[in-house]
Amino acid sequence: VAPMLDEKRRNILEIRLLLRRAAILHRDEPIERKQEMVARMLELTADPDDEETCRLRLAALVNDSMSAYWRTGHSDSGAMERIRAFVERYPALRRTEAYLAYLNQIVMWSSLDGEVDRLRQVEREAEEMLRDLTLDDEFRVSLKRAVYPDLLLLFGDTEELARRMKDLAELESGREDRYTSGIHFCKISLLERTGWLRKAAAACREGIP
Repeated sequence: VAPMLDEKRRNILEIRLLLRRAAILHRDEPIERKQEMVARMLELTADPDDEETCRLRLAALVNDSMSAYWRTGHSDSGAMERIRAFVERYPALRRTEAYLAYLNQIVMWSSLDGEVDRLRQVEREAEEMLRDLTLDDEFRVSLKRAVYPDLLLLFGDTEELARRMKDLAELESGREDRYTSGIHFCKISLLERTGWLRKAAAACREGIP
């Protein structure tokens, strides 16, 4: 007979299943169902007491932030501040996929809204993280792919543009993942902005990866 899971392990299993469902079906779920799932995620992670439950709490908070955007079409400053405050309490969480998803949300929404100062702020944070010699190579790649695509249009002179083009080449040479489509969209926008209209049209014809 299989041993019974204690309440904590049952809750962890449930939250992981909810997070997986949200990741796979987020485009197809009705908004009401999304909100129900997020509410349950927040309930299950209300009292994190170890590294695993802190990571799950952060993932729930990031989903809560995204849920607010689904509901209103705008970023929720309160939801964002709850994430920031939680990570300040547990700074090790900056090295998690959930935190990368949070940074990705900020640059994506800031790019859409033309919030240059906010984009620069995230860029400085990403550069600070990348200077940390203890950061493993895989996480470095994920960090760049989460943040750098939406920074491609952020340039004020030819030197900075050259750096963005170098970033684009590095991003395109990487593995295919959940950021690949976003990288392709940002590439097209960069080519259009810099006058490479034929290359932009060719990239459009390639389709979205």
